[in-house]
Amino acid sequence: MSLQKNNNSKEFVFIPSLYFMEGLPFTIVTMVATIWFKDLKVGLGEIGLATTILYLPWTLKFIWAPIVDFYGLKKNWILSLQVLLTSIFLLLSLTAFITKSFIILSIILFFIALLSATLDISIDGYYMEVLSPTKQAYYVGFRNTAYKIAWIFGTGFLVWLAGKLESFFSIKNAWAITMLLVSIIIVTIYFLHLKILPTPIVTTKIKKNFNKFTKTKFIYVFLNYFKQPRILAIIWFILFFRLGESLLLKMVSPFLMDRLKNGGLNLSLESIGLIYGTYGMIALLTGGILGGYLISRFGIDKLLFPFALFQNIFILSYVYLSLAKPGLNIISSLNALEQFAYGIGNSAYTVFLLMTVNSKFKASHYAIATALMAFGVFIPQLFSGYLAASFGYPKYFFLCAILSIPGLVSIFFLPLKSLIIKNLLRST
Repeated sequence: MSLQKNNNSKEFVFIPSLYFMEGLPFTIVTMVATIWFKDLKVGLGEIGLATTILYLPWTLKFIWAPIVDFYGLKKNWILSLQVLLTSIFLLLSLTAFITKSFIILSIILFFIALLSATLDISIDGYYMEVLSPTKQAYYVGFRNTAYKIAWIFGTGFLVWLAGKLESFFSIKNAWAITMLLVSIIIVTIYFLHLKILPTPIVTTKIKKNFNKFTKTKFIYVFLNYFKQPRILAIIWFILFFRLGESLLLKMVSPFLMDRLKNGGLNLSLESIGLIYGTYGMIALLTGGILGGYLISRFGIDKLLFPFALFQNIFILSYVYLSLAKPGLNIISSLNALEQFAYGIGNSAYTVFLLMTVNSKFKASHYAIATALMAFGVFIPQLFSGYLAASFGYPKYFFLCAILSIPGLVSIFFLPLKSLIIKNLLRST
């Protein structure tokens, strides 16, 4: 597919807004919900189990990804799903006004997760349709930064807002108002995208594909991904690269909120929001954009391992925090360094995932890659809360650091040269 006209001036607007939109519901379901449930006095084990089950749609999204690839324009999928997400967040807000039932809220959040995972497929496929491989690498820092800004907006501003509102309303109503704001934000982004998203020209051959999608073709899409050279090394890397970091993130918020006698740092919602929303955001922006720029200039083959090592080594900073329990300034500084390292490392990881995609099945193959990533952390995260409660935070965070090692080792077995050549051929 190609664009109807040159849309370079719009790319700096619609790429960040798309990935902010992709990141916002994911952050609320998998991370803000953790803080929300902790605020409602739900136990660590139940929080870890519930929020990991909510992660399931991102693990299984490869199953319905070919439907997005072969039926209709991805632009139309994006717009339709944003309307649905606006509606269901409004439902979540109204439900939260009525009840603070952990189970009922989890059910609604699960439907949000289904819609959000499908939106991910649509946005990732659209990104690869409207941009050349060279531009995909160039913009990876911007898209990852926008995605992470959504994460910081959720865990920073929205959490801070809920904490502020609790000064005037009950916990239940404070979170209901916060979710109402989310629905307003999503519908605002919808109207922006309705106006600025470029429409790719669909060839006659592609139009026929929409109407001739068969079971054989469905199976072929999956088999084609797994025919790559050194596919076992690729799968190992995708499965295990984010294992330590993902387990860390699952329990960071409860750790920051937990009482000192329970091993936590006893921070308020407002303090947590400020930590993520100030220095953390600046550091993330810098790391994400710098990572994308350096990769586009020097190549993924030279930078994947040092970037990955740099990202994962900062897991150990939480071992220090859990043992030393320092003041707010040191907590904010270490969090900012961790955000910067995450921006650097995630840029390299995303470029690698994009390189594994066949240009004929963009959305489906990227969904397979990200589903493998999700599956790699799904089972361990089911038990994250119980592990943290059993081991205590220092030992748990040290375990997270140890579990980052297998992903780092696998980098030495990846077919980086052949993947680079494949992507160069796609560019010509």
